[in-house]
Amino acid sequence: MKSKRGKSKSAAAQQALIRRCERVRQDLQAGRLVAVEEELKKILRLAPRLAQAQVLMAELCARSGRSDQAMTLLASVINSEPENAEAHYQRASLFFAQGRLPQAIEGYQQ
Repeated sequence: MKSKRGKSKSAAAQQALIRRCERVRQDLQAGRLVAVEEELKKILRLAPRLAQAQVLMAELCARSGRSDQAMTLLASVINSEPENAEAHYQRASLFFAQGRLPQAIEGYQQ
């Protein structure tokens, strides 16, 4: 069992990773794809199940023409967090880009 101090350190580390993801999102929007991929790999090594980082990596993969990898990442997030709206939106956007309109519509509605 973790002490209160251990829990607060863990929560602080989690918050630091989330802040890093927010900076990565800004870099992704600015088109700095190489830097984004490097930073996301570091984050995911530290927290492989961090949904925010997985969704960002999926968006990066989609932008880089790796839609299969993006779909795999998004499916993993949706499987572990069925209410993750961002993952559903990103997956629906991928379906739309692929011309898979029924799946896109269903995804946008979730």
